[in-house]
Amino acid sequence: MIKLIACDLDGTVLDDRKRPDTKLLETIRKLREKGIKFTFVSGRNEELLSQLIDEFEVSEPYVTNNGGNIYQNHQLIESDYLPGEYNNVIVKMLTDYDIAFRFFADEVYYGFKDTMSATKGNALRKICDLLKIDPSKLMAFGDNGNDLSMLEMAGISVAMDNSSDDIKEKCDFVCKDNNHNGVSSFLIDYFKL
Repeated sequence: MIKLIACDLDGTVLDDRKRPDTKLLETIRKLREKGIKFTFVSGRNEELLSQLIDEFEVSEPYVTNNGGNIYQNHQLIESDYLPGEYNNVIVKMLTDYDIAFRFFADEVYYGFKDTMSATKGNALRKICDLLKIDPSKLMAFGDNGNDLSMLEMAGISVAMDNSSDDIKEKCDFVCKDNNHNGVSSFLIDYFKL
């Protein structure tokens, strides 16, 4: 039985105009009545995600920065960054080779994402450990290549109809697209809500 549902945001819960699935909050509340937890796993940072966390009443840990950070109740609880002493060396090397880069910041701490281990799947596995939920009892929704690590580790994976064919082929199910409340429609049908 599924114990946790994890959803990507952009292209999954949010439509092409960045509006959320209109039936999702009611669906999440019904899932909670059945003892099923819900969380977001996003490429967005905490600042961009915080309003949606509140809007959808997410109390479980959630993932930001494509797996770089795990938050709960807007508090950082896990971070996957290289130690700060490498920052100057990395900045110099990237600048010397004229390579574009992004510098992530969290409150006082500054660091670079360790992209080798900072994936949505690895962060979601940490959340499963925190909640003592076996990944086989996880259902994940996504639409893009950055969602693949979490879709592959989930017991049940669901691709959005707006996903590329290679994502759809790797998932157990395909639901309606993000412009037609695909996540909530699938959950309502699957769990008979």
